Amino acid sequence: MFSALSVLIIDDDAEVRQSLVHLFERANWQVSHLSNAVNGVKRIISCNPDLVISDVKMPGISGLQLFEETLSSELSPPFIFVSAWLWLCKPCSRALTVF
Repeated sequence: MFSALSVLIIDDDAEVRQSLVHLFERANWQVSHLSNAVNGVKRIISCNPDLVISDVKMPGISGLQLFEETLSSELSPPFIFVSAWLWLCKPCSRALTVF
């Protein structure tokens, strides 16, 4: 039997987060979500998502910092970054050089 794919959505903007939750639930994904990345690594370890969608700039730790912390854990799911933040080229190029 086919098991649903799972996604962890992390965004401090409630409207963006709920829109993504709704989109993925309609596509029959198992959805977990957080309003910040502070507990992101713990959640990634506990729910082992197939995909993480994270805002880049959030209070506490950023999505890019979460990505870097995740790389040091045993689990390293693929990440998709979303942002309304204009200054994005430098942080993303830094994240991509990790590979």
